[in-house]
Amino acid sequence: MSYLCAMVFCLSVITSIITPSFAISIFTEDGGNGDVVALHHQAEVFPVLPLDLSERQIGVVEEFAHVAIRIAHEEDVPPAVPLVLWYKENSLSRTAPGNCEGLMGLHTYYAVEGRCFPAGWTSVATVESQLRHGSRTFKRYCPEIDFHTADAALIQRCYMYYNKGPETTSTVRDSAYVVNKWDGNNGMWLYTVGGERLWITSLGAWPAHIQITQLMAKQIGQESQ
Repeated sequence: MSYLCAMVFCLSVITSIITPSFAISIFTEDGGNGDVVALHHQAEVFPVLPLDLSERQIGVVEEFAHVAIRIAHEEDVPPAVPLVLWYKENSLSRTAPGNCEGLMGLHTYYAVEGRCFPAGWTSVATVESQLRHGSRTFKRYCPEIDFHTADAALIQRCYMYYNKGPETTSTVRDSAYVVNKWDGNNGMWLYTVGGERLWITSLGAWPAHIQITQLMAKQIGQESQ
């Protein structure tokens, strides 16, 4: 097992939105089959964040944790990424929207490739397929990331690319999609729809990444006891 997180990195992330060397995940791989078989005390290496997911969302994370880890390993993205993208784009709901973008908000799949994810309830097999599509797009937009990436700034930037496209000139600090409800400087953001100002209540991708990774680590750890 390789230890990817030094304590100084974990402490530094508390004081900064972007901490380049913050270690996210500690994993071992089961021989050549690529399945992740253990997480190393994830709850101990993250900053303390209050859990801000609903019971339903927590149940979905627990149900699909192993699927997400397998897909993440095969697509070479951090293990939480498939579920974080699903959370951001469809609130971890298995009911696909009617915009053809599916559970993962794949606008290019519809707008560029002319294909459509059907609306309505999705089977487990369809969920897996769409998690893979999203993870593959995430990797394509941000090829420098991989399964073991421990660079907080890079992970945050990759989520921004997924949301805005890899050619964006925006910064992570200006992205509610990434940092909403992350810390005291990034509470709930406001946006305007039809002249009405509304609060963004969902987690940004970065705090969601931390919380979902913690949940996955707890579950895998309990299963290994």
